Amino acid sequence: MHFGIILSHIHGGNTMKKTILSLGLFLLLVGNVAGQSSPVDKGSLMFDGSVSFSSGGIEDVDDRLTTINFNGGIGTFLAPGFMLGGNLLFQSISFGDDTYTAWGIGPKAAYFFGANQEKPLPGAVYPLIGGTFTLIGASNGNSSTGSLFNVEGGILLMVTRSTGLGLTAFYQFETMESVSSNTFGVMANFAFFRWE
Repeated sequence: MHFGIILSHIHGGNTMKKTILSLGLFLLLVGNVAGQSSPVDKGSLMFDGSVSFSSGGIEDVDDRLTTINFNGGIGTFLAPGFMLGGNLLFQSISFGDDTYTAWGIGPKAAYFFGANQEKPLPGAVYPLIGGTFTLIGASNGNSSTGSLFNVEGGILLMVTRSTGLGLTAFYQFETMESVSSNTFGVMANFAFFRWE
């Protein structure tokens, strides 16, 4: 049964729930986890993400600036090295009594170089490039919407046969209502593969 037909029978709910359900059903129908020769081979599944927490003070001010970030995704390899999936994000920033919260969902894609080469596991290193596009909702007493486009490049080091640690440089362009911003940075993340 085509997953679009299943979605047409879901009454109530919102677009985000339907998007998450669509992504899950897509990965279930496409992902064929058996017989891969590497974690980045066709049919493998990848779960990845990053989590961060920071708390900073300002001289002569009692309140602290506290930030929590979560960015996670799931994808399936449609061809050796080529992954397509979805991404979720959550961010909370607070300073005194003021809190800003953002959440988002969108597609992601990545290409891992060297997928056809035989590499020792653990210890294999895969250079990668990728990108995400995320629709964002935010609230700090007033609701706002926007989008975030992110491109990245880096490496993934397999520390076990199914777990990797990544280091990527990224550039992101964000638009919230009529305000645009851009960021360049470096990020460490983790990945778990289901492939054998």
